[in-house]
Amino acid sequence: MDQSKWSGFPFPACAREARVAAMLAKYAFFGVLPAIIPSILFDISLPIEAIPAQQGTDLQYIRQLAEEVGYVFYIAAGPAPGTSTAYWGPQVKVGPVQPALNTDMDAYTNVESLHFNSIREKSKDSAGLHLHRAIGTSIPIPIPAGEPAGSATGSDSSDSTNLLPPDLTSFRDDFSKLSVAQATMMALAAGAASSEAVTCEGLARCNALRRPCSALGKLVGVRGAGYAFDGLYYVKSVTHKNQTWRI
Repeated sequence: MDQSKWSGFPFPACAREARVAAMLAKYAFFGVLPAIIPSILFDISLPIEAIPAQQGTDLQYIRQLAEEVGYVFYIAAGPAPGTSTAYWGPQVKVGPVQPALNTDMDAYTNVESLHFNSIREKSKDSAGLHLHRAIGTSIPIPIPAGEPAGSATGSDSSDSTNLLPPDLTSFRDDFSKLSVAQATMMALAAGAASSEAVTCEGLARCNALRRPCSALGKLVGVRGAGYAFDGLYYVKSVTHKNQTWRI
């Protein structure tokens, strides 16, 4: 999916979901099964006004479309041998939880190290002004710090205690020129990016953990790190050396 560039390929009158489905259809021969979750709002431009065109490879453009609505894209093995599932949708932060990663718990410790990073400035509420052409005035669009569809993870209460002054940094230079639906989805994507105020990286003991830590949309518990950091975390990547991972 990241080999050939299809820059300029047109998608007239196609929503983002339709564009993703059209690109994934090329890989049905390889057993790739699309799992596409429609975005909250549909943004379909008339062909006489604008025709969306692909930029870069299929993988780059699909990831770009996911970022524009606050979604993620990944390919997971299964559900049957010889098949893969291409997921395009919100981060699913609910469901079964993997065995907890324990730190500073004596004989129950199953990690070598845990490193947490808390950015309270990242979890904040913002707003943008959209210029409505029909009425000729600006409409404020709130940008909440949170996922467009999903639940928060971790125990850090950055969102409830973050009393920061207003952020006057420009969100996008062309924000006022976008359509209402597109501007709202861009705002939700920005809110999703600002919701991950606590991240963690660590090195696990494979013999103590008993089984590998799965990535790609899986939850894992963390215990022994203190009240501020104990809780559930969304696993983003896993590297199987001595099992290093990042959540």
